[in-house]
Amino acid sequence: MVAIEVIDTTIRATDRVDNVVEVETVGWDEIAPAHAFSKQVDGRIGGRVTAITVPASFAQINTYEDGELGRPQPIHPEETPMECADRAVLLGEGVISVSVRFDRPGTIDFEDEGSVTISFEQPTPVTVGFESRVSYPRHTVTVPRTTDGVAAAISYFSSAVRQDAPHRSADPNRRHPPRLTYGDGYDVPEAVRTNVAETGLELVVPDELAFLFPAAPLAYYLGARVVVEAGDRAHLRTDEGDVLAELGALPAYQYEIARLLRRVFLIECLVRYDQVASADPAELPLVDQLSFDPAAYVEASDIERVRTCLGLEFDRVSRALPEWHAVSFVEPTLAHARGLPYLVRDLSAVMLPDAAPGRERDGAHETHRTRHAAMPARALDGGPHGAALAWLGEDDPPDETLYVPTVESYESATRYLDRQPETDRVVVVCTDDDRRSAAQLGAELLDQYGPDTLAIDVHHGLTRAELRDLFEADVDLLHVVGDVEGGIACADGVLDPTDVGRSNARVVFLDGPDGFETGRACVQNGSVAGIVRDGSTAAADRAARTQLFGLLARGCTIDEAVRYAPGPTPGTPFRALGDAVVQVTQSMKLYCTLATVESLGVDRFRVCAHQYIPKAGFIWRPGVEDVPARLCAQPFEFTTTGTQLAGLVASEDIIPIVDGEIRWTVADEPFYPFV
Repeated sequence: MVAIEVIDTTIRATDRVDNVVEVETVGWDEIAPAHAFSKQVDGRIGGRVTAITVPASFAQINTYEDGELGRPQPIHPEETPMECADRAVLLGEGVISVSVRFDRPGTIDFEDEGSVTISFEQPTPVTVGFESRVSYPRHTVTVPRTTDGVAAAISYFSSAVRQDAPHRSADPNRRHPPRLTYGDGYDVPEAVRTNVAETGLELVVPDELAFLFPAAPLAYYLGARVVVEAGDRAHLRTDEGDVLAELGALPAYQYEIARLLRRVFLIECLVRYDQVASADPAELPLVDQLSFDPAAYVEASDIERVRTCLGLEFDRVSRALPEWHAVSFVEPTLAHARGLPYLVRDLSAVMLPDAAPGRERDGAHETHRTRHAAMPARALDGGPHGAALAWLGEDDPPDETLYVPTVESYESATRYLDRQPETDRVVVVCTDDDRRSAAQLGAELLDQYGPDTLAIDVHHGLTRAELRDLFEADVDLLHVVGDVEGGIACADGVLDPTDVGRSNARVVFLDGPDGFETGRACVQNGSVAGIVRDGSTAAADRAARTQLFGLLARGCTIDEAVRYAPGPTPGTPFRALGDAVVQVTQSMKLYCTLATVESLGVDRFRVCAHQYIPKAGFIWRPGVEDVPARLCAQPFEFTTTGTQLAGLVASEDIIPIVDGEIRWTVADEPFYPFV
């Protein structure tokens, strides 16, 4: 997962998608690792040092007391240099997080470039651990093509949850569930079987796939065994038969189970920040309103924790907490069940197709959708801001704002993990001379605003064989400008994506009208994600195309770029396909942030950051004095000066939206009058 090499006194760790972190040392002398870590790491190395410097956007120190790790404490630059006790772990977050364990006293200091150094009076053994944020299924579970088989597979998903409550509410503690495949019997790897926690919880559902699909995220998070029984109603019980929660019949069931997942997860986020984490988000005082003992919660059994969550007056604080960050509307078939591990990894709620935007529903069904924050606002009101919404089904989605993954696009993603080229490759293909300007625009924007490692090639007038070769070559983004309805027009005919041996273009942008089915064929044949145009015969608006490429270059996900590209124009000329939470380019942060900005007068601005990321359990620190961190997946409002705002745009990868206009180019002159 992480390759480690030592170059002179520098330790370099590289993960499977070529993220790199470098740790600098003084007096490095490599030895066998002398320590273990309380959490799983992807690689470790040991050595003696007199000083070690770790990159850290958020640094913490955690000390051992009586053989047990205490609560990690943040390291503030203004409080350094500081002495730290022996037997401690220095933690630095990043795309590859770094842990340094040692057993002698040291001195900690901040460096100007955002790194932390710990120094020792004499050569000291340290163990350096690296943990990548890249997530992929490490194992495969084989089950029969039955509801019992799918229930068993879902029951094994929790083998990827590395720690129990409340630590599991932190994203790094939830790894990717095993793949699901079908066979004549059951084949479960020992590494999966032995890592399923004995929680004593059972999620009992009727013998229908329509009940199993919404159960998957909750079973994964709680570590509940899924049991199929006759009937038409579901419930959560103990393995001794005590019913903890009635979840009802369809259609209410899917909303009730989503509400329960949100309730337990957010309560555990609050407990984690109150008891074991060092951050202090603005929502933390809500713990007092819930009237329970968070310390006792940490020590309780899994069953007792569920009972506690169910007994709290959660509705008192619910609206002050984030809505759910992602919802997937999935047609419940055996084929689509293979997509559940990928949806569950990021804790997407799983709903049935009738719950999706654009579907007609009776009054009772609609009432369930709007109760108790069971559904994020964007699924009710539309618009670009808010949760990621996916449609996994054979039919076309009922609403154009839903991105459309396929099982194949999820399963293809692991093929791209080990690509580690020196440059990211973008290929632009124009098959229509009248549209050369559109092809040139995309190439110029990515060249100007994309990372320095981007290599861009432009081709015109390709034959089917030549385009087939480009699909089969390793390409990060393939932008095809021309006719794409029913296949891709070439100089000697039309290329059907299914005629390609396998698409090795990670992201495909089919820039011509009516390319939906052709794009879906690309992601079913090996691409991870795609962008297609709607059915309009007119060329997409130049401003919308410009913003699309600009947002992709800034590090937006495919889904976000498609949502925001039209700007104030109603509707969207683009559609997102495949695993649309991937990024074409990596921003300086994990994800960039769209934020609406409103002037409040002279040098004062109201900022509403739409900090929605496709993962659960994160907080966002805007870096503004007297503005505390907040949990993601909710609007984040604060006021600031023009100078501070300019600094935020530069340092926090914020993309301002002013009067409906997206200012994705940070160096644009129109932004700086704010200052």
